[in-house]
Amino acid sequence: MSKLAWKTILASAALGGIMIAAPAMAGGTNASAAQPDPGLIAKGAKLWADNCGRCHNLRPASNFSDDGWEVVVSHMRVRANLPGEDAKAIKAFLKNSN
Repeated sequence: MSKLAWKTILASAALGGIMIAAPAMAGGTNASAAQPDPGLIAKGAKLWADNCGRCHNLRPASNFSDDGWEVVVSHMRVRANLPGEDAKAIKAFLKNSN
Protein backbone atom coordinates (compact mmCIF):
# COMPACT_ATOMS: atom_id res chain seq x y z
CA MET A 1 0.00 0.00 0.00
CA SER A 2 1.36 3.42 -0.91
CA LYS A 3 2.34 6.00 1.70
CA LEU A 4 -0.36 8.37 0.36
CA ALA A 5 -3.00 5.66 0.83
CA TRP A 6 -1.86 5.12 4.43
CA LYS A 7 -2.05 8.83 5.15
CA THR A 8 -5.59 8.98 3.75
CA ILE A 9 -6.67 5.98 5.82
CA LEU A 10 -5.08 7.36 8.99
CA ALA A 11 -6.58 10.81 8.55
CA SER A 12 -10.01 9.24 8.01
CA ALA A 13 -9.55 7.04 11.07
CA ALA A 14 -8.49 10.00 13.18
CA LEU A 15 -11.48 12.05 12.17
CA GLY A 16 -13.80 9.09 12.66
CA GLY A 17 -12.30 8.53 16.11
CA ILE A 18 -13.07 12.11 17.07
CA MET A 19 -16.74 11.72 16.25
CA ILE A 20 -17.00 8.39 18.07
CA ALA A 21 -14.90 9.19 21.16
CA ALA A 22 -16.13 12.71 21.89
CA PRO A 23 -19.70 11.73 22.91
CA ALA A 24 -18.38 9.00 25.20
CA MET A 25 -16.08 11.46 26.91
CA ALA A 26 -18.82 14.07 27.17
CA GLY A 27 -21.02 11.47 28.86
CA GLY A 28 -18.73 11.45 31.86
CA THR A 29 -17.04 8.08 31.43
CA ASN A 30 -13.73 9.73 32.30
CA ALA A 31 -14.42 12.92 34.24
CA SER A 32 -10.76 13.90 34.52
CA ALA A 33 -10.12 13.77 30.75
CA ALA A 34 -10.49 16.99 28.81
CA GLN A 35 -12.13 17.14 25.41
CA PRO A 36 -9.59 16.18 22.75
CA ASP A 37 -8.44 18.91 20.38
CA PRO A 38 -9.45 17.77 16.85
CA GLY A 39 -6.55 19.71 15.31
CA LEU A 40 -4.01 18.07 17.62
CA ILE A 41 -5.45 14.63 16.90
CA ALA A 42 -5.33 15.16 13.13
CA LYS A 43 -1.74 16.42 13.42
CA GLY A 44 -0.90 13.36 15.52
CA ALA A 45 -2.35 11.00 12.90
CA LYS A 46 -0.13 12.53 10.21
CA LEU A 47 2.95 12.55 12.45
CA TRP A 48 2.30 8.94 13.47
CA ALA A 49 2.15 7.83 9.84
CA ASP A 50 5.14 9.94 8.79
CA ASN A 51 7.44 9.14 11.72
CA CYS A 52 6.47 5.80 13.21
CA GLY A 53 5.69 4.19 9.85
CA ARG A 54 9.26 4.75 8.66
CA CYS A 55 10.65 2.04 10.93
CA HIS A 56 7.65 0.09 12.21
CA ASN A 57 4.66 -1.76 10.89
CA LEU A 58 1.97 0.52 12.28
CA ARG A 59 -0.01 -1.14 15.05
CA PRO A 60 -3.69 -0.48 15.65
CA ALA A 61 -4.20 2.03 18.46
CA SER A 62 -6.15 -0.65 20.34
CA ASN A 63 -2.93 -2.67 20.88
CA PHE A 64 -2.11 -0.57 23.95
CA SER A 65 -4.04 1.20 26.68
CA ASP A 66 -3.64 4.94 27.27
CA ASP A 67 -0.95 4.18 29.86
CA GLY A 68 0.78 1.82 27.45
CA TRP A 69 0.90 4.48 24.73
CA GLU A 70 2.34 6.94 27.28
CA VAL A 71 5.27 4.59 27.82
CA VAL A 72 5.74 3.71 24.14
CA VAL A 73 5.61 7.30 22.87
CA SER A 74 7.84 8.58 25.68
CA HIS A 75 10.42 5.91 24.84
CA MET A 76 10.22 6.51 21.10
CA ARG A 77 10.37 10.27 21.56
CA VAL A 78 13.92 9.81 22.84
CA ARG A 79 14.88 7.13 20.29
CA ALA A 80 13.45 9.01 17.28
CA ASN A 81 14.42 12.47 18.57
CA LEU A 82 10.84 13.73 18.30
CA PRO A 83 10.05 17.25 19.50
CA GLY A 84 7.80 17.33 22.57
CA GLU A 85 4.87 18.89 20.71
CA ASP A 86 5.01 16.14 18.06
CA ALA A 87 5.04 13.42 20.73
CA LYS A 88 2.09 15.11 22.46
CA ALA A 89 0.12 15.12 19.18
CA ILE A 90 0.94 11.47 18.47
CA LYS A 91 -0.17 10.47 22.00
CA ALA A 92 -3.40 12.43 21.58
CA PHE A 93 -4.15 10.61 18.32
CA LEU A 94 -3.36 7.15 19.71
CA LYS A 95 -5.26 7.66 22.96
CA ASN A 96 -8.29 9.03 21.12
CA SER A 97 -8.22 6.11 18.69
CA ASN A 98 -7.81 3.18 21.09
